Amino acid sequence: AAVAGGGEGREGEEAAATSAVATAACSLAFELLPLVADPLLPELQHGALALALAAPQPWQRERCLSQLRDAVCSSHNHARKPGLVRWMLEVHGVAHGTAKSRL
Repeated sequence: AAVAGGGEGREGEEAAATSAVATAACSLAFELLPLVADPLLPELQHGALALALAAPQPWQRERCLSQLRDAVCSSHNHARKPGLVRWMLEVHGVAHGTAKSRL
């Protein structure tokens, strides 16, 4: 039971706020993948993967990976897209334990 004055309600609000910030951070990082300069891409990829894998709950990791897939698939940077698709497939393997990270 919640304690008068907040208790679980406040923790729930903080968790929701943290989830919203994490969702926004994932969206921002993933949307930048097709846009950043080539020298910055490896660092952004590493950070985006770390962000997705750091999600505390499996459903949150899956949501981040889904956002990543959507961002890569909707990319209009045709020169970079094949590399991003390869990377996304490697990320999927790493996230689901079917591949070793080379990222």
